[in-house]
Amino acid sequence: MPTPSDKTLAMRLLEGKKVAYTALRYDPDVYVSAVEVAEAVELPPEQVFKTLVTQPEVGKPILAVIPAAAELDLKALAKAVGLKKIRMATQADAERLTGLQKGGISALALVNKG
Repeated sequence: MPTPSDKTLAMRLLEGKKVAYTALRYDPDVYVSAVEVAEAVELPPEQVFKTLVTQPEVGKPILAVIPAAAELDLKALAKAVGLKKIRMATQADAERLTGLQKGGISALALVNKG
């Protein structure tokens, strides 16, 4: 079990809700893609999801949670949320907007951030 200083916001949320979990660690500088992460933690890519940060032309960023091997269809996402256009956030923007680092951006970690 990770020490309190090693815990992510998602881990703290799960513990606060009394949800059992197993933390799987990997180096986000070594394993860049979600498929590589799945291989590193010895899980099928269908069981690993990535959280992508997108930015509409106006308004708040939108998170997309998709399977590791999938590609995000930006046009379909824009249509689903009633927008004409949406773009992927840069890594720097994603980290600034979420307050989380690459490899640790999680929808669970952002539940209480609005």
